[in-house]
Amino acid sequence: QLAYPHRVIILKAMETVVKNNIALLDKSTAKEVIRDWQQAASNVLVAVGQRFINKVMEEVLTKFQPGILPHYFVMQTFANLSVSNGE
Repeated sequence: QLAYPHRVIILKAMETVVKNNIALLDKSTAKEVIRDWQQAASNVLVAVGQRFINKVMEEVLTKFQPGILPHYFVMQTFANLSVSNGE
């Protein structure tokens, strides 16, 4: 577990990387399963969810749309959130 300031630094670094490479991202990047970075992003959400479960769940649940199959990593994140916050 990282201390709060370190988590903020890592998330800000991730945001910077995305912003600096936004032109390289296209629609297929969001839909395609690219295990390494999508797993890492999922893990970040699960880790943040251990402290802010309501906010993370709220965001993840917006990815569920009627009649549309959710992305693999949305489902995995949802499952891992529930496991990591089970009591």
